[in-house]
Amino acid sequence: MGCTSTNLLEIKAFLKNQTWQDIMNVSSTQFVTTKGPPNYLGWGPRNDHDFFDGKTVEQLIREAPPKPLVAGLMSLEGAGFIGLSGKSAAVQAAYSAENVTATIRNTYAPQSVVGPEYEAIQNDIINYFLHFNAPPNPDSSFYIRRHAELQSDLMFNQQVLYETDLKVLRGWPVYFYVWDHLSAPVQATLPAAKGGWHTAEIYYVLDQLIRAGDVLGPDEIKIQNYYADIFAQFAYTGNPRTPENHFPRYNLITRRSLWIDPTLSIRWQWISERRFFWAQHVNKFNFNILRGRTRSEIINGSPLDN
Repeated sequence: MGCTSTNLLEIKAFLKNQTWQDIMNVSSTQFVTTKGPPNYLGWGPRNDHDFFDGKTVEQLIREAPPKPLVAGLMSLEGAGFIGLSGKSAAVQAAYSAENVTATIRNTYAPQSVVGPEYEAIQNDIINYFLHFNAPPNPDSSFYIRRHAELQSDLMFNQQVLYETDLKVLRGWPVYFYVWDHLSAPVQATLPAAKGGWHTAEIYYVLDQLIRAGDVLGPDEIKIQNYYADIFAQFAYTGNPRTPENHFPRYNLITRRSLWIDPTLSIRWQWISERRFFWAQHVNKFNFNILRGRTRSEIINGSPLDN
């Protein structure tokens, strides 16, 4: 956009002087080509004193008036970000625990990002994602799947689910879905990572082709119709349920969600074991890897805010 500064305050001031249309145009045509930097991989609340008045996401949700909400996630959001989609079968077959471990140590939780607790944080994540409920002889498919699950949790799942729970506690009528479908040609680029990937719905709802080879076949058209009906019904009534979709209201006991596939289904307690792991993990350490900051920084802000 023409900003030449690398100073955060100057960048922020520059952005505030741009029109939202220009920002949207650039963000729709210019993409990050290297997915390695931690700042790209980080996801979750960023408490910015200029924009959020120094408040935490918990405070903001407490102050917000409850309103009906449809929220959702892909069933495997992070699969497209682990660098394997479209790689040769030989490369995928050679994927191992060492690959995932190196990514955790060097990218997700290096000392430069998480601070002095880095080894303990790394080991806790490695022990869970590489060893918990692992088969006797894990193969590359196991490690690809676990890596995609970890990526999904860090970038999207855990904070989205956490914020959804906070809204339910405040009396919001919440309806939660999990998009599980990927067209066959896209799924074939990384067969071990079966499920819906980040942005999988965009071709269905905005006619914007995100992944080469994606198709709108009979199954995809069915899902497109489900999705359109859900949001049309929600716009009219504040409730997305129709005679066809039986969309349940989300609560903190069953945590029922509508699963979007060619055949709709309802499931309970999605990724509850991983949620339990992360709840324990963030209580063990001063640095919250899901929030990208220490406990005091969550409350008081950090240099990133300036």
